[in-house]
Amino acid sequence: MKAILAIGSLILFPAFLFGQTSSQPIISNSPLTADQIAIYRTFLASYNTGLNAPINVATMTVEFNPDPSDLKSCLKEFGSSIASEKVHRFSTEFSGLRKIRVIDPKTHKTSDPGIAIRQGDSVDQAVKAGFAAGVLTLSEIVFDPTHHLAAFTYSFYCGALCGNGGTVVYEMKNGKWTKSKRFCSFSMS
Repeated sequence: MKAILAIGSLILFPAFLFGQTSSQPIISNSPLTADQIAIYRTFLASYNTGLNAPINVATMTVEFNPDPSDLKSCLKEFGSSIASEKVHRFSTEFSGLRKIRVIDPKTHKTSDPGIAIRQGDSVDQAVKAGFAAGVLTLSEIVFDPTHHLAAFTYSFYCGALCGNGGTVVYEMKNGKWTKSKRFCSFSMS
């Protein structure tokens, strides 16, 4: 039984990392709100791959699709209507942030560390190249009914066994969006 659960987790994990859903999302015609931009910018300013290389951010958000356990814990104040039906394309929202490069994940070439290691690269060199070529995908942001809490998922993909992702919650404090101390799901490969 444990083997079946482990295999199921490995099969589902890449879908979580890519933020994939079964249907094509609708691209919104309306721009991101000032609150959404502020939250994304705050997250990206603190996101760290451990390298000096720019972070490759996918040009389009994905639908908000949190881990079901988060709905019962860190997202319980959000209620049942937290689905995002539309996604957004990023354009100039991250201008001025150091080390952010908006890329099209469909044409961007990643560098899988596992493949590089099998081809003779050192582990250190392969992981650095993998992280430098990895892609960070952000989901749509959803708000609680009071608009004091906001949540989204993120995934960083850098190869078959290289990546991380999770659900994060931000809260409005003293007129600024700050990362909440709430613990939500997190995955690492």
